Amino acid sequence: MERQGSKHEISVAAARDCNMQTS
Repeated sequence: MERQGSKHEISVAAARDCNMQTS
């Protein structure tokens, strides 16, 4: 079973990548 926090961390990581690309 995957942890619920795992998905949250992935979402945060994706958001950071998006922000870095946009900057």
